[in-house]
Amino acid sequence: MNRMIRYILLFFALFFAVSALHSQEKFPREIWLEDFHTFVRYLQETHPDPYTAYGGRSYFMKAVQQARATVTEDMTLERFTDLLSGLIAPLEDAHSWVSRRVVQQDQTLPEKYSPVVLQVATDGLFISGANPGFTSYIGCKLLAVEGQTVDSLLHKVRRLEPAENRYGALSNLRYRLWSSRMAASLFGEKESLLFTLQSPTGGIREVEMFFQDSLDRVRRESRVSLSEENGLLYGQMLTPNTGYFRWNSLTAREVFGDRDHVVSYAQSMMDHVYQYVLKREKPEDPQEAYLGIPSLYETFTDLLSVMKSQHAEYLIIDLRSNGGGITPLCLPLLYLLYGDAYLEYKDESEYNRILSPLLLKKWGMDSIEQYNETYGTAYQWGDFMFGSLMRTSDEPLEVKQKNHSLITYQGMGKEYTEDLRGVPLYQPHVVVLCSPATFSAAYHFMCFLAQVGGATVVGVPASQAGNTFMEVTPFELPHTKIDGSFSNALQIMFPHDPQKGKVYMPDFPMQWKDYGTYDFDPDAEILYVLDLINSGRIK
Repeated sequence: MNRMIRYILLFFALFFAVSALHSQEKFPREIWLEDFHTFVRYLQETHPDPYTAYGGRSYFMKAVQQARATVTEDMTLERFTDLLSGLIAPLEDAHSWVSRRVVQQDQTLPEKYSPVVLQVATDGLFISGANPGFTSYIGCKLLAVEGQTVDSLLHKVRRLEPAENRYGALSNLRYRLWSSRMAASLFGEKESLLFTLQSPTGGIREVEMFFQDSLDRVRRESRVSLSEENGLLYGQMLTPNTGYFRWNSLTAREVFGDRDHVVSYAQSMMDHVYQYVLKREKPEDPQEAYLGIPSLYETFTDLLSVMKSQHAEYLIIDLRSNGGGITPLCLPLLYLLYGDAYLEYKDESEYNRILSPLLLKKWGMDSIEQYNETYGTAYQWGDFMFGSLMRTSDEPLEVKQKNHSLITYQGMGKEYTEDLRGVPLYQPHVVVLCSPATFSAAYHFMCFLAQVGGATVVGVPASQAGNTFMEVTPFELPHTKIDGSFSNALQIMFPHDPQKGKVYMPDFPMQWKDYGTYDFDPDAEILYVLDLINSGRIK
């Protein structure tokens, strides 16, 4: 089984699984401790570096021992989950997390929802949607909650769960203010929260936001006419001079094989794509289900062909809602756009995986001996596999032009790339839209477009960092069945720029006032790009 496919399947299985345990289930202290010790062992074996964030191994062990001392007979699954999550929060690694799927709602605290929806701008949080009766607050900037400033709340949130930069922490805070259950971790059990808001005209007021029984959001209608052909990926012309490509998850039909050889082990992933991305029922017929998932390379090639025929100069690639997936899937797109410039790009990144039992389990192997025998290596547990992020080759250029590992995804898409011979299908100026939801493999794609082709980036910084840990490696604790992930790789995408390696600041970052310029339109980023193009600021 392909490693990346397995990784994606396991990620979806973890993230969307349904709990079978109750949050108040109790275990003897020795059982809690056994799972605690298993968690720490998995973390030390699997993670590339759990120590540096603590100041070294001794301080890491001090934190472990202090946490262990708080484990008592009357622990609940919720408290135990919080304890484990608190141990990995200092790593600032959003690919390492503890799932809450085994923690059901506490019957003493019914779930209720905030009457407003928050959105992240480069300089903070603002209200982007609301229940009826609260729509007058759309566009207001959040200054404080219960008298605590946003910055002080970010400090608390970063102790509760990992965030790789400020924008990851803002996203986590946004999520915790979404419901009474999550807000309780910051403020205790409350029926309402007191928001301190600044209006777009500058006035400051305090508003008591009572939690509601249901969600009935009202958002402003977009001034941008998008085809919205499906929830995964599509292309269209926005203007005669500007194409638009939307990609909401780094997956596509090509991931499942070809039409005659649909990979059977990917059915659970296909279920996920239909339910959570396409948001419609999956056809029972396997071929119909396969064809119902959009083709990445066909869609992208069709759009570039239309742009070429119209001599369109700009292509907007919208990754605002793309949380990642399979990085190699995007490489043929770079070839379609940049040809030999992509093949000859010198990647300076590092991408180093640590070999552990959990990693090999993810890859479908039982032992390091099995791995060594399969690949002719001589690794030991804890060894690193050193490499780079983007696939590179020292082969002659004419050989690279035929190398399927560089110009296709496992042979998929070759009908669009094999005959290019290094010449781009069409090369417009690319503008990438990003947000804090642009994460993992989607972040890689954004960076590749900027590094290889000089793409312009517009929006709010991604919550993903460039110099950080990477990949999802699933774990499950034997007794409590609490699960989650540990990163198994360290990536350094910007070896000479640690600040950029922490926060990739867009070329045109969107502040709160920029959203206000477009009346807080849901597609304000697109309107901003069109204005930048028309004014000549993007060339």
